[in-house]
Amino acid sequence: MEEKIKSIFAGRNEIPLFAVDTGSRNWGVNNEASDYDVKGFYIRSKAQLFDFRYEAKKITVNPEGLDFTCYDFNGFLGLISDNSPTAFEMLRSDLIYLNEIGDFSKFKQEVIEYFDLQALANGFVGYGKGNLKTMEKAKEVDYKMAFLALRPLLYAELLKNDKLPENSMDRLLTQIGKQHPLQGIAMNFMARKKTGMEKDILPSDEAASLLETIRDFAEELEIVKIDKSSQERIDKFLEDYSYDFKSTFYNMK
Repeated sequence: MEEKIKSIFAGRNEIPLFAVDTGSRNWGVNNEASDYDVKGFYIRSKAQLFDFRYEAKKITVNPEGLDFTCYDFNGFLGLISDNSPTAFEMLRSDLIYLNEIGDFSKFKQEVIEYFDLQALANGFVGYGKGNLKTMEKAKEVDYKMAFLALRPLLYAELLKNDKLPENSMDRLLTQIGKQHPLQGIAMNFMARKKTGMEKDILPSDEAASLLETIRDFAEELEIVKIDKSSQERIDKFLEDYSYDFKSTFYNMK
């Protein structure tokens, strides 16, 4: 995978720095037909750094079997500043395909300590509700739609209780516990995903009942106000990290 990622940047001036799996392989529910869902970030070349015409953009390519999204370095730090679920899942991924930035584990540990878990929970609630709307608009509902709506909501519930959700769905289900009313539903989705049956269509009455259950769960996850002081702390950390990293990378110290 590292060579495939580097080949995407062949002939480009941007330099890939980091890439991880953020999909079914990271969750431990992939099957033989699963694509690779990869996200990462790049840094502009020194020439691009000083070129007033250069506009950093998100790079998205979808060759067969790969769904790849790569953010500009500044853009990635911006996602962290926004307490974005995307940044959180990139930082928490256990499947690292490319690492050109050195000791990422130290950076990851420090950044996660700066995350505002309540703000992050709000983001996952929004993510889940967005996928829930997809279910509501669909003429037919499959198990994958339901899984994609439920998973971020389970993350949000744990975060609201100041717990970091596990990447692995097996560990996540253990984390939420057998007494959780949605654990059985999530286990059924997970089993279907692992066997490639996630796109099976639910019977209409079952889909309606499931939609109502997930909708009720989403409504219980109230959006909370965020402490501004936590934003100031993470922004100061990111500002210092950005300066130190770029100074070293561009040999400008």
